[in-house]
Amino acid sequence: MPTILEAGSSPGRRCDVATYWDPGAPLSPLSINHFSIYAGDMSLFAEYVTLDSSQLRELRDSPAEEQFELYDTLSETEGGEDIDKMWHALHFALTGLPGTTPDRDNPLSFAVLGRDPFAEDDDESMVVVLAAEVGAALQALEGVDPAAIRNRIDAESIYDGSIYGVDDYADREFVFAELENALSVVTRVYRKAAAEKRSVVFRLS
Repeated sequence: MPTILEAGSSPGRRCDVATYWDPGAPLSPLSINHFSIYAGDMSLFAEYVTLDSSQLRELRDSPAEEQFELYDTLSETEGGEDIDKMWHALHFALTGLPGTTPDRDNPLSFAVLGRDPFAEDDDESMVVVLAAEVGAALQALEGVDPAAIRNRIDAESIYDGSIYGVDDYADREFVFAELENALSVVTRVYRKAAAEKRSVVFRLS
């Protein structure tokens, strides 16, 4: 049985996507990583926005009670994009691990879930992928063939109730279409960030 392979390079360096993408691996037990809400209330939506260095500094340095309101403003002005509830399934499709087990050393993992957490408030959280790390995430994402997702995930595992946002759907073609769309959205965000030398902020709410 395939197993999750060890990360072969550090963020910011050229990486072999095959090193990270082994979705046929068995699910790991759910565990708490970035924030406890990953394993808590799972009615969570994912959104991404690209920010320049001054915007990110303002967001990170703002008082905790103002950070999420400021994010809303920045997301509106900078064109934030969302993948609804598919963040958990997309992470599984790309890494073989549920979205409750982010790996900050795996570009495909932190492309979806972010790398460095900096804000948490009850049922919301924000995690950033800094501009210097965007290239590694984009390279990994662009190495994934969207059409291959359906062949590389364990379809039974993704429907056994372990993967949030998928077990509610009865139509498998719809699920695969949603996964491919989510991958397209996230890749588009990182392309924009790379082109404009920006960081990416991931928000769960």
